[in-house]
Amino acid sequence: MQLIGSFSSPFVRRVAVTMKLYGLPFEHYPYATDRNAADIGRFNPLGRVPANHVWKPWLDHLEDQVRRGLQALDSMVQWPWFIGTGLSQADVSTIVAVQAMRHDMPHLAPQGQFRALDGLVRAAASIDAFASTLPGQ
Repeated sequence: MQLIGSFSSPFVRRVAVTMKLYGLPFEHYPYATDRNAADIGRFNPLGRVPANHVWKPWLDHLEDQVRRGLQALDSMVQWPWFIGTGLSQADVSTIVAVQAMRHDMPHLAPQGQFRALDGLVRAAASIDAFASTLPGQ
């Protein structure tokens, strides 16, 4: 199986972490939409739709939604993992999302602001599926 995309994308990384956790082998092609559009087009002719006209009030609204969502997730964490004693897809999705934000938009999920989510990220740090797919690799 082939996985196309950079681990900087939380969507690509979530799939990579899941495949590694389940022992599913794959070839990784770390193509980025800004540098490898032609390569990506061979696999997905839609590519990426560009967005423009960033309106500050709308951006503020969206960022507020993200912060409220993170607060809600933070309050739901059961120890030691998101839903209790075992690592689950909920952990994979949550940890990958938090790490993606900390990579691309660190002001949305600063360390220390969401203590339970910080704990999940720390717990995942020693698991190869997470450590070997960090954003930017």
